[in-house]
Amino acid sequence: MEPTPLAINPSNPTFYNINLEGISVGNNTFQSNQNARNIIIDSGTTFTYIDPSMFNDIVTVVMQSSAIEVVQDPPNPFKFCGRFQGSSVDVPGFVFHFTGVLVSFPNENMYIVVDENLVNFQVEYDLQGNKISFAFADCTKSN
Repeated sequence: MEPTPLAINPSNPTFYNINLEGISVGNNTFQSNQNARNIIIDSGTTFTYIDPSMFNDIVTVVMQSSAIEVVQDPPNPFKFCGRFQGSSVDVPGFVFHFTGVLVSFPNENMYIVVDENLVNFQVEYDLQGNKISFAFADCTKSN
């Protein structure tokens, strides 16, 4: 497991925060314009919100490189929704650049349901060491 520093925001100490420096989609990397502690991560947080300009750039790349049909007027709170065309879809991979660690997400984590993007990952919260670690784990296989 590779760690990234954990920060607790003094103005809202009930959330665990980590720093997202950027996201790579295929061969394109987008840097975050936000300050440190820009992502809330915990087992009860459903959605991950990122810088709107970075989000828009990511959507553009995904639409250009994939066979995705854009769904008009997606349901709230989603800003983008798409349907795959055909039975075999070639989509770019996602790598999240956290401080000190790169986390590659399998395509099924990013393209099925956004709130399930940590499926098949073990996430270790080390509150004494102020760090969070990620390790890929296929939940369909026993140890």
